[in-house]
Amino acid sequence: GERIENYETVRQRKDGRLLDVSITISPIKDASGMIVGASKIARDITQRRKADAKQRALHNMLVSVSQAAALPEIYEAALTALEKCLHADCGAILLYDDVPMMRFVASRGLSEGYRRAVEGHSPWPADQENARPIAVEDAAVAGFEPPIRAAMEAEGLGALAFVPMNYEGRLKGELVLCYKQPHHFDAEDLEMASAIASQVSFAVERRRGAEALESLVAERTQSLRLAIAQMEEFSYSVSHD
Repeated sequence: GERIENYETVRQRKDGRLLDVSITISPIKDASGMIVGASKIARDITQRRKADAKQRALHNMLVSVSQAAALPEIYEAALTALEKCLHADCGAILLYDDVPMMRFVASRGLSEGYRRAVEGHSPWPADQENARPIAVEDAAVAGFEPPIRAAMEAEGLGALAFVPMNYEGRLKGELVLCYKQPHHFDAEDLEMASAIASQVSFAVERRRGAEALESLVAERTQSLRLAIAQMEEFSYSVSHD
């Protein structure tokens, strides 16, 4: 006869689909207080569950990125977050090199042939400031150049989103989300992808700065060792003379 509130479970709809629900059940009593039935209210919590899963995946990515000892670990954490947060079929991370040209540094689910065909192409100019995401919900009707369109068709891509990796307002690279079928990108999806891109660009710049510092320290240390060796050799010569 107890009232059960907010019991979270899974129920099956009439069409066979499974649904995340929160159930509240209350006893129905007659005039004498005997239980004669139950009142049940089921609330659909699918969207809340999805939001919770996205937050967990984003949190896990932040932890992985903060503990990463090398750039490949950062890239892998970001691609996993894209997969779990946005259910992307495949994805990639590209960064500008010294030319500057967009180059693949990591990808998941994309063939080498596709990467070769599209590498170097970017939806923004290299000097673009505060770039915004670009969503292509149906690749079949998008105005891509013939070689790019052919590569997408060969890869079987139906939708893409290009998410800029900005750092202090400057464009450093991009995240690419790919889907095998046409896909609608809502504002929440693009906001989540932008959050991932922002964290990755910050982590990449921090890691690059650390590597540059480590290289400088190693160079200075080697110079110091050489100087000490020369001083020791000179001191030995003076003492010998």
